[in-house]
Amino acid sequence: EQMKFGTTSSGVDSDFSKALYWANEMVWRWGMGESKHLGNFYALAIQSPAGGTTLNVSENMKMKLEQDTQKIIAQCIKEVEAILTKDKVLLEYFAQELLKKEELEYDEIVAIFTKHDQNQLQKPAA
Repeated sequence: EQMKFGTTSSGVDSDFSKALYWANEMVWRWGMGESKHLGNFYALAIQSPAGGTTLNVSENMKMKLEQDTQKIIAQCIKEVEAILTKDKVLLEYFAQELLKKEELEYDEIVAIFTKHDQNQLQKPAA
């Protein structure tokens, strides 16, 4: 949507939520951010009697971890945009097929990739 129409709708909300969740896990739990801060920072959470949770981490560390998370998301968006730009014809064809049928079976997807010389798909194990 962003590349074609210059805007995004609420339809991407679930995708972005999942991407942000996994980027957070990578950085805050597994130390996979650019700054390489190791430790499960979620383990430092303190439960308050009122039911809230506070992370026992300095504001400076939170800022660094959030920057790492945002860098992962930004890099992923950049990579996706590069793939979609490179395979724009394939993307447009997929979009037209989805507009016609709303849903594609695996074999139909393989046929589209084959038609566009994109033989990257493999049949899933049964």
